[in-house]
Amino acid sequence: MPALYWIEKHGWKNLRICSPPLLSAENCYAVPRGNENLLARFSEGLAALRGTGEYRKIQSRWLGPYEPIQQDIRLYVRYGAAAVLTLALLLAGALWWSRTLRRQVEQRTRELTAEIEERNRGEAALRESEQKHRSILEGMQESYYEVDLAGNLTFFNDAMCRLMGRSREELAGLNNRQYTDAENAKKLFLAFNAVYRTGESVRGIDWEVLRKDGTRRSIEASVSLRRDFTGRPVGFQGVIQDITDRKRVERILKARVRIAELSLTESLDALMQAALDEVCALTDSPIGFFHFVEADEKARDPQAVARTEDP
Repeated sequence: MPALYWIEKHGWKNLRICSPPLLSAENCYAVPRGNENLLARFSEGLAALRGTGEYRKIQSRWLGPYEPIQQDIRLYVRYGAAAVLTLALLLAGALWWSRTLRRQVEQRTRELTAEIEERNRGEAALRESEQKHRSILEGMQESYYEVDLAGNLTFFNDAMCRLMGRSREELAGLNNRQYTDAENAKKLFLAFNAVYRTGESVRGIDWEVLRKDGTRRSIEASVSLRRDFTGRPVGFQGVIQDITDRKRVERILKARVRIAELSLTESLDALMQAALDEVCALTDSPIGFFHFVEADEKARDPQAVARTEDP
């Protein structure tokens, strides 16, 4: 009521009542002195209104709060107990979750520590195994090689360097087409492709390689498919033997057999020409000649004879 009075008195238009007052004094009533009957009737009427509850409605609507509502202390206790219980349950749940999470973290930490230790032991064993493997390979007389799927050298031992007449730096990454001719490169491709398609290792594949100085070496090799830890093919590996000397002996023996067979049917000139052809083939010499030495020419210089012979 005081607020409404002052608003009306001063004509304030930008103010309005938004909520009941927080505190309100008890409203009073008065009558002129000597009107005790009027006061009694007024009090009797207010008492009747209080009894029926109408006074509270009138007071709340027109005059503000009638009187502070008395709350039962037990209600506050009940609400407080519920709040404390809820907080206690939340706290207990948080503590339980914290302890559970800590146990899980400790358990996982132990598992990870064990895994790391096991992995370290495995890596140490693998390094030791690789070191032994490489030591064995370096001590081999045979050449060991590893190539990728494109045929580029990725690993090899010292014997491979000696066979090819090249240093490690020169061999690293060298493609097989760079040390074989077209015919042997094709033979190589067919052999490696068969191993890739079937997954089966082969042995005794022979072909010729070109050394750095241009000379040829006959080799015999094994070929196996290399796979990664997922089983995917990543290249080839094998062992190579230098069979150049063995091939030369075989060719000499075959030449001897052919000459022996010709000696039974051919003339001396034809036999000598055949022998010359075999010698040229064995020595890779493009030309050659033969000359019958007379009795008085035993000490004659072969080069002098060659100069006197017709081409």
